[in-house]
Amino acid sequence: MTATNPLGYAEVEPPQTVDFAYYDESYYYGAGLGVAGYRDYDRESPPYKLEFYSQAIERAVRNVDRPRVLDVGCAFGRLLAGLPAYFDRVGVDVSAYALAEARRHVRDVRFVQAAMPPLELGAFDAIAAFDVLEQVADPRAMLERLAAMLAPDGEFLTVIPVYDGPLGWAQRLINDDPTRRHRLARRAWLDLIGVPFEIVEWRGIYRYLTAFGPYLHAPTRLLRASAPAIVVRARRKRR
Repeated sequence: MTATNPLGYAEVEPPQTVDFAYYDESYYYGAGLGVAGYRDYDRESPPYKLEFYSQAIERAVRNVDRPRVLDVGCAFGRLLAGLPAYFDRVGVDVSAYALAEARRHVRDVRFVQAAMPPLELGAFDAIAAFDVLEQVADPRAMLERLAAMLAPDGEFLTVIPVYDGPLGWAQRLINDDPTRRHRLARRAWLDLIGVPFEIVEWRGIYRYLTAFGPYLHAPTRLLRASAPAIVVRARRKRR
């Protein structure tokens, strides 16, 4: 089933309404989502996947002495925990449960519960939003907010699932997560990101949580047009 959402793009199915309370412990470790009818955040976030993300952030701020980094949708703060301790690290998430766990286990990181990062947090040299844009009510507004919070020479990094490739049917079959409100084609996302940002590069990611084996996470430039997710690197547009 398809529907046209307020962004003007055809979606695979109508957006779902999800409130903050949905993101409790059962969202991260519960039944009814993902492969084989369960979800396991730990299996979906293996160390080598987090290392890929952290390396991308570190490359983005390599010329900054004491970089400020914002992770939107930080969950348990594991990505921020893996960054150098001299970074000024801030995590934002809607989940009270995840942030409580983050505050218990991750030191020297500021965590904020919010649907959208407050402007009062200031400017950042790198902003990451991994698997977030498809979940927010208004991706356009989120992108504008993040662009406003990015330092002039900073970088924005995001990963988004896409549904227009040859494996789009598999995406719909194996992931029934209702928090994925916007299930768009890669060109739709690139167009949206390209409004407040200048896209530097984008790649594809082949990624799947197998029923009994490991989580597969393989970035690719060559097959980016058919991958089930994309990773985008961008800078704020000069006004």
